[in-house]
Amino acid sequence: MIKEMCKTDINTELGVCALSGCTKCNVFMLTVGPMSFRLDGITLNELITMLREYKIPEKHDESLVNVFPAYSNNPIEKH
Repeated sequence: MIKEMCKTDINTELGVCALSGCTKCNVFMLTVGPMSFRLDGITLNELITMLREYKIPEKHDESLVNVFPAYSNNPIEKH
């Protein structure tokens, strides 16, 4: 039995970011700089929705790094 091979029907890039994938298989590869992420369609849609909802501050002198809450390590006590 011959299985149909997956075909990339989405292939786009902008700067250091790229997105490719197959809508039939619902598997996508998101590349940001040197990192790549394999995502299913639901996860990709959630990421796109989150990025669309984020508003860039109107102050152009403020860095986006300062807008997001600082990462704080939540240490777990060792047993």
